[in-house]
Amino acid sequence: LNHFYALLMQMCHFLSGDNNTGMNVFDVYEGKSLETGKKSYGLKFTFRNPSRTLKSEEVDQIMQKLMVTFEQQNGAIIRQ
Repeated sequence: LNHFYALLMQMCHFLSGDNNTGMNVFDVYEGKSLETGKKSYGLKFTFRNPSRTLKSEEVDQIMQKLMVTFEQQNGAIIRQ
């Protein structure tokens, strides 16, 4: 999990630009509903700009970039 977490944090900081990013893993699931060797991660993201309030559209754009990057570069399957 440490390598995975570090990789995701690096992507988050890169893709969110000047908007400070926090990310926490709040759940890791392995079970019958997943393929053998697969895990499901529950992630919480926090975005903050030190000089102004972020608009919902800005956060939505960051999240969209993160989801596409996670899918393309890490083979993640995103549940929405």
